[in-house]
Amino acid sequence: MEHRNILCAWFTIGWLAVSVAACAPGKLTPSALPEEGDPGGDGGAPPGDGAKGHVVSDEASIPVDPRSASSGDLAQFEQELMARWNAAADGIPSSFHFHWSSFNQFPHPTYQGGSFAAYASFAEVLRAFFERGDDFDFLASHDGFAMPLVYIFESGQNGLNTSFDKLAHDFSSDEGVYGGIAASTRDAIRGFAALIDQSK
Repeated sequence: MEHRNILCAWFTIGWLAVSVAACAPGKLTPSALPEEGDPGGDGGAPPGDGAKGHVVSDEASIPVDPRSASSGDLAQFEQELMARWNAAADGIPSSFHFHWSSFNQFPHPTYQGGSFAAYASFAEVLRAFFERGDDFDFLASHDGFAMPLVYIFESGQNGLNTSFDKLAHDFSSDEGVYGGIAASTRDAIRGFAALIDQSK
């Protein structure tokens, strides 16, 4: 009887030890954890994409190249700028062609013979462009005064290096080839050159 009581005592102690260990902090059994995707468990991941624990939509996984967006914005700006310039140029009667057809070939009077008459006619277009509607403000809001204006030949060579800032200052002069520009036009362009200087 005494041996039986000792065995029962040892069995009871062993069972209690196992129970305490099973309930100790940090010792939860796998069956006690919320299953992945179980909406009833705290912190449970939503169903789908099991190993990652979150759902990645097709739209979010598409890479976006910021350079593409910038290029699109630049192309839109170039088209609008040419349209604004051409609206001014087409409104000035002239025997010279100052229509801007390709952004990389700005219609500088150098490529219209480079004569006094060509420069004088171009000055009228430049003045009309600056004075027309909000064209001047459009350039200012897009940092367009210092933007390079070029003339790229078919060979790839660039034959022009100017800007609206430089044009405004050049065509404010009465020296050399600019001597044929009407005084009123020169004075008007000089006023815009001063405004460009103030914006720097």
